[in-house]
Amino acid sequence: MIPLNSEDKSKVPGSCAQDEAGSILLSAEKVKDAAKAGLSAAAMKAKLFADHEEREIQRLCANIVNTKVQLLPFLFLNIIASASYTSSVCLPFSIWRVHIYVCVCTS
Repeated sequence: MIPLNSEDKSKVPGSCAQDEAGSILLSAEKVKDAAKAGLSAAAMKAKLFADHEEREIQRLCANIVNTKVQLLPFLFLNIIASASYTSSVCLPFSIWRVHIYVCVCTS
């Protein structure tokens, strides 16, 4: 391998060189590659966060549905109880109303 001096290094694409003050000068390709890598990493992290958030929302929705399904038997029992109560309370009034109607119509 042939050692390159600082003038030769600055001519090689993708390399970096130093100026007189000792600062490192980066080539445009290195900056573009670094930007691509940074954006790729940020996009991957955002996708992982989005996937995690979606799984969490699905889990919460499943918990809500399971809770509602567990409450259905109690709801049906309340409907049946109220229907039987309503029929037992309303039936005598219906009979009484028919009796009054028959009495009024026949007199």
